[in-house]
Amino acid sequence: MSDLFPAGRFVRVHKSFIVSTARITRLESNRIMLNGYEIPIGRNFKGDLERAWST
Repeated sequence: MSDLFPAGRFVRVHKSFIVSTARITRLESNRIMLNGYEIPIGRNFKGDLERAWST
């Protein structure tokens, strides 16, 4: 499923969630804030998320 989204603009953060990096408002230790929603970060996806959001 993640192959359907443009690379670099979306990132998988959990086995159930793929999010747009442009919509992330805050990154915390085990969750992100996204337009008022809290989305959990899977430990297997945290490194990818940090790299994608910092660029």
